[in-house]
Amino acid sequence: MRPPSRPLRLRLWGVAPREAARQLREQAERFEREIGELRAALEKAQAEEAALTAQCEALSAQVEEARRTLEGLQKGLQQSRVLAPVQALVLAREIADLEQEHAARMAELAAERERLRAEIAERRSSLQRWVTSLLQSVAERGTE
Repeated sequence: MRPPSRPLRLRLWGVAPREAARQLREQAERFEREIGELRAALEKAQAEEAALTAQCEALSAQVEEARRTLEGLQKGLQQSRVLAPVQALVLAREIADLEQEHAARMAELAAERERLRAEIAERRSSLQRWVTSLLQSVAERGTE
C-alpha cells in the first residue's frame, strides 16, 4: 500500500495548511503581545525599584544628617548640661525611628524585588513550556 500524500495527511489531521499557518501566525502574535506585556511589567518593576531605592537613599541621607547633628549636640553638651541631654535623647529617638523606617523600607523593597523576580520567572517558565509544547506539536505534525 502506498503512503498517503502530504495534503491528504494534513486533511486527515483536520487542519488545512492555510488554517495551520493562520493559527501559527495568531499564536506568534499572542506571543509577541505577551512578551511586550512582560517587558512592560519588567520596566515598571525596574522603575518602582529605582523609586524605592531613591527613597531609601534619601532616608539614609536623613539618618546621616541626624547622626551629624547628634555629634554636634554631643560637643555642645559639654557647654550646656541642661538642654543638651534632652536634645540628644530626642535626636537619638529620631535616628532610631529613621533607621527603623529605613530598614522596613529596605525589607519592603527586597520583598517586592523578589516577588517581581518570581513573577517574571514564572511567566517566562510558563511561556517557555507553552512554546516548547507548541514546537513539539508542530514537529510532530511535520513528521507525520
